Amino acid sequence: MKQAAHRVSLMALMLSLVGAAPGCAGDASEAGVALPDPIDVTGAELDGVSVAPLDGIDGPSLTDCDPDALRVRGARPWTGGGVQVVLELLDAGEPVEAPESVSVAQALDDGTLEAVAVGAGRVQRGLTAIVLVPSEDPLEHEQRVEQARALIDALDMQERIALVVADAASTLMADLTTRRSHLHRRLDELTPRQPGDIAATESATQAAIAEVGGIFGPHSREVILVDGETDSGELADRLAARRAATVLVGLCPTDGPLKSVTLKTPTATCELAAPPIVEHVASIPCDAAAAADAWPWPDTIGFDLTPSQMAVYQTKYEALDKSDMDLTVSLGTSSPMKAEAHFRGQSSLDCERKSFTVNLKGPEARRLAPGAANDEFYLIGQCLDDGYFRQLFANAFYREHALFPLEHRLVEVTLNGESLGAYMLLEKPDETLPGDHLALESVIRRRFDPEDKPEDVKYPKDEAEAQDALAIYKDMTALVETEPPSSLAEALESRVDLDRHLLYLAFQAVMRNGDYVDEAYFYGVREGEHPSAELYYRPMGWDSDDLFSACHHQGKHATPDPQGIAFCVEGDLELAIYAADDVYERFADHVETLLTQTLTPGIVAERVGAVRDELFSVLDHEAACVAMVEVGADDCASLHGHIEGRMSDFLGKVEARNDELLDALSVWRAGR
Repeated sequence: MKQAAHRVSLMALMLSLVGAAPGCAGDASEAGVALPDPIDVTGAELDGVSVAPLDGIDGPSLTDCDPDALRVRGARPWTGGGVQVVLELLDAGEPVEAPESVSVAQALDDGTLEAVAVGAGRVQRGLTAIVLVPSEDPLEHEQRVEQARALIDALDMQERIALVVADAASTLMADLTTRRSHLHRRLDELTPRQPGDIAATESATQAAIAEVGGIFGPHSREVILVDGETDSGELADRLAARRAATVLVGLCPTDGPLKSVTLKTPTATCELAAPPIVEHVASIPCDAAAAADAWPWPDTIGFDLTPSQMAVYQTKYEALDKSDMDLTVSLGTSSPMKAEAHFRGQSSLDCERKSFTVNLKGPEARRLAPGAANDEFYLIGQCLDDGYFRQLFANAFYREHALFPLEHRLVEVTLNGESLGAYMLLEKPDETLPGDHLALESVIRRRFDPEDKPEDVKYPKDEAEAQDALAIYKDMTALVETEPPSSLAEALESRVDLDRHLLYLAFQAVMRNGDYVDEAYFYGVREGEHPSAELYYRPMGWDSDDLFSACHHQGKHATPDPQGIAFCVEGDLELAIYAADDVYERFADHVETLLTQTLTPGIVAERVGAVRDELFSVLDHEAACVAMVEVGADDCASLHGHIEGRMSDFLGKVEARNDELLDALSVWRAGR
């Protein structure tokens, strides 16, 4: 089936939220009155957000009002009964180059027009699924593979891309990832074959990508067909232009929540039903300019307990009881919500400031942090992290290098109005990861391999399915012992993102982390040439609050590195660096890159400074500072001084470790 060569398919997402298709009119005279002048707020600072963040919520993708002038890509509820609308602005069917110059107005009940601010919120990146139409002809097959390869390289480097083959099985070659090398590897594995039902594959891909992240996922989700006639560069440019012409506008009610919306441009009129109101933010005033995507993220998480609930809380607190308890939770200035919570952690359970798992009542997702929306989340007190910065520093590194696909932010937690200090609000892996991928089947937290502690299967929840998932994971790690050294790297790469795991191991070596073997996650996706093959695992760092610490049990379980480069090698998978010379060399290359390019002492100092600023933005008043009881500071000045002192000590260790490892690398390379 021949499709238009340069087509980008737009999905009809979550139509049920709208309740009715929009009505459209394309005659400019129908506007009735002159439109107000455009409101140009390009570059405006909206709570520090001047462009749409990566967490842009994708409401319904509605039918075109006028394909030549205006498309309403989505509508989502906003505070105070308002609505945020995602508009794609066009001129004669082409994306406008300056959307802030386009007059857009809301028609009010009395027939007057009110200008809508355009230009502050922009959609720059999102999700793209590439559907490759295969061919049995080897030359034609290679041409299409190269077109897909060129398209991957032409898209924004932060774009999450999936690769689907329109064959009889609609094969998912690669689940959503920013890792271009992985996508290229999967293309290399693809063999010529007969195409299947192209339309069915495309439709199924649209349906699958529509579910990613739920209604609070990215604004833009495209499915691009590569069928042999695709000009990849032109298509990537057009996609970028369409996104640049896609803006977020806010509409506020004048008398009660909006039930419907009428938008007008000089050439089109669009009517749509408003999405349902979100109750917990209904009392927060609506700010039309803020709806260009400055959501009021909660800086404070408030726990409110009745006297009887407080008695239960105190009993569980003293008994180190991790069972659920009832309470009420407020997200910033939101209305209180009924919830359950429990204390969490292992060693940290003994801390005075305990960490929590929170489950908000009701199935709907609540926006928690940029990119994060769920009904469950963690609140991590970082009580064992002296200086409160190591885990935040490590998470930022992991996230930048595709090793931590979770969102987090610092907040202040209060209990019946009294501050408990700064906490890290963090997404739950088992809740977030399955919803952020097309075919994720397991989430496993590794435990202490040397003592054969069983892995913790976080997902799936079914016991039998969890045991099957664990067996598949164990088969993967067993390759280190069963595969010959000459083929070990290739065998592992077919089952796990070996490059990312070696980078993770290199980070632990550079940061001399003695407690990482049981602080790693592996999540398995069903992808690749053979859909019945075992899962492909992606690694994720976790709870790295022990940078520059001694190895477990004085290192009695660790396998020493004769070269003095690796540190505290205890995990079954990490032993691959000793089992094959080429694996060790790749690990050492990662270490050297970190030392000389990515984590030089100067760069680490900048990153630690950024974490300090984030910490101090929360620890900015005496109640929050005094609540950080691990330090015992009397005021913010004392606490800030303690944190900066620990950071200074850390930076000194980084510099010394950098010199130490560069010397070790030099000796190793000279002796090869």
